[in-house]
Amino acid sequence: MIPPELSLSNLVCGYSTSRHLILDLDGIDTYKTVRLVRLLQLDYTDLGCALVLRSSRNGRHVVFDEYVGWDRILSITDTLSALHLLNYGYQFLRLWRGDLTLRVSPKQGTRLAERSPRPLDLLHSRRGCCHLHGIRGYLEVLKAFSPELQSIETITYPVNPVS
Repeated sequence: MIPPELSLSNLVCGYSTSRHLILDLDGIDTYKTVRLVRLLQLDYTDLGCALVLRSSRNGRHVVFDEYVGWDRILSITDTLSALHLLNYGYQFLRLWRGDLTLRVSPKQGTRLAERSPRPLDLLHSRRGCCHLHGIRGYLEVLKAFSPELQSIETITYPVNPVS
């Protein structure tokens, strides 16, 4: 028997990778998230397409598609951290664990419950079409925790087109 303090409702599951860039942005709205993604896609063309998700009321997740490797990810996240765009805890855990992690399961907070992250926008790279490497892998894990997303085969078009 599982003790009540370790019940499944208290578990939070995440998607971890060291192959493609994923970002946890707190206190930022969708408009600013999309603008940041567009700037990153211009400066780092090898990141490819990006999936923007609402992770909480004031939080957004971003999953970039192309596998760019750990050294490239470190360079980008160090820059974003220096600009105070990444949470210190996220940066600290990244260095300690050697990977990036985003929550995919629902979460029971102290004041309210958060459901699993929800896709908002798919931002196509100006460099070419999506190969759906990292995004596909992330969505497979996300769908395991979100029965209502089971109907999504693979996102190949903008969920909510934003220029």
